[in-house]
Amino acid sequence: MGNGLSSCLKKQLLKSPYKLRIQEQLGEYPNDFPKARRAISLVDSNGMWNLSLLSEVVLRAILNKIVALQPPCVDNPDDSMAWAGSNDGIFSVSYAYYITVVQGNYQSYFWAEAIWNWKGPYRISIFVWRLLNNGLPTNSQRYMRSLSDSTACVRCQKIESVEHVLRNCPWVKDVWRRLRNLVSDDGFFSQDFGSWCVGNLEDGGDE
Repeated sequence: MGNGLSSCLKKQLLKSPYKLRIQEQLGEYPNDFPKARRAISLVDSNGMWNLSLLSEVVLRAILNKIVALQPPCVDNPDDSMAWAGSNDGIFSVSYAYYITVVQGNYQSYFWAEAIWNWKGPYRISIFVWRLLNNGLPTNSQRYMRSLSDSTACVRCQKIESVEHVLRNCPWVKDVWRRLRNLVSDDGFFSQDFGSWCVGNLEDGGDE
């Protein structure tokens, strides 16, 4: 962010994962918070973020992210798009690859490779990919989107996440033990979920 004359904070908020929570908690925005509120108008006379105004219209989690940013200043250059993955804000394929494979996402990269190179039905690859990207409508996900009144599993009342539905629910564990003739769990239920999904995918392809 530069001078804050073109950045619209309202649009940024509505694109955030907190969109539905904001609407649920606040309903309509205050009348003095116009639809096209520019970032520069959220700075006080001392050049700092106007916390009293911001605290009225955003959740604390969002407010904390905003105040961590350098406030805009009219003397700065125009606002422009920048890539957060580099210090200079310039995107490069080589550095994106470095971040993906070398800096912490190495395992995810090879999970993706295993899923999309699998020789079985394509629809199963898509399903496993959705699992690893939290893309199933579990109760925890539906609750976050105000589509459910509870995060609980209907079987055991624990939080219904993707991992819970596919592996960790006691009812599901019993099914897995019968399918795989497990005498003991032998680490089957304690693997990290990504490796567990990919491992089962590959085992299924070999059978």
